[in-house]
Amino acid sequence: MSSNSFKTKKISFHPSSPTGLPTPKSGDISYDISTKKLYKYNQTTSTWEILQPATGVDVVFENNGEFSNNSLKLLPQFPWTNPVKLTDPSSIPPGVAYSSSWSPNGEFLSVAHSLTPFISIYQRSGTTFTKLADPAILPTGLGNHSAWSPNGEFLAVPHVNSPFLTIYQRSGSTFTKLANPTSLPTAGGGRASWSPNGEFLVISFSVGPYIHIYQRSGTTFTKLTNPTNLPTGSGYYTSWSDDSSFLAVAHNISPFITVYYRSGTTFTKLADPATFPTGDGWGCAWSPNGEFLAVAN
Repeated sequence: MSSNSFKTKKISFHPSSPTGLPTPKSGDISYDISTKKLYKYNQTTSTWEILQPATGVDVVFENNGEFSNNSLKLLPQFPWTNPVKLTDPSSIPPGVAYSSSWSPNGEFLSVAHSLTPFISIYQRSGTTFTKLADPAILPTGLGNHSAWSPNGEFLAVPHVNSPFLTIYQRSGSTFTKLANPTSLPTAGGGRASWSPNGEFLVISFSVGPYIHIYQRSGTTFTKLTNPTNLPTGSGYYTSWSDDSSFLAVAHNISPFITVYYRSGTTFTKLADPATFPTGDGWGCAWSPNGEFLAVAN
């Protein structure tokens, strides 16, 4: 479920405000059909609170409108008509910023950039972003990307210069570099991507075999045997299906997209699509239910 999704055991639809609805529970969601406003019940104060934005939201329902009596997901699509730039952090990343990534809980923001320390990590409090102290051990070169593990405990940073990958473990607001995996990427320019179950980390890079897939056990990352059939060119982007069963790799050189099916720790290349992207695969993304794969090329 996305960060803008609501899961509730009670949902009501009404032409006006929800005041007076019978026996609401804390967290219940109500949707005003006429104004498109969402309300959430606060049992502590015994009041219905308007969820932001108060101007109204459009609502999309999952499962083609077929709902059980016990569980219902309400997915509001929030408009963002008047974005307001926040005040810059007092300490900004030096050089060119190449990638930014949020921790799953929204508390931390990492920025990979071109000049030392190559990775800057900010802690958010409300709308204030405070740069944390740099890790004691920094990446050895330009930071290409950063990626948080699903539980927010680990931060992977692919970068130029050996070892080409630096992995940190977070404890509170302290980031400690882990021991390098025994087998490392052989070039920089890569992207990191965690499987949704947090067990696997894939790194793409610019020379063969173009990807390394690691299995995590505690704080140890072990490189898996390369798939029998590898991508045909530099790995630019990787994406996991939501169930961690499929791994897509966008790359240069035809077919521009390579998709693997995972069984345990074995990754098997699927047959190429009948119609390829028309050029280098710069990005790829799975739909939340894993049915569709989009490739930017």
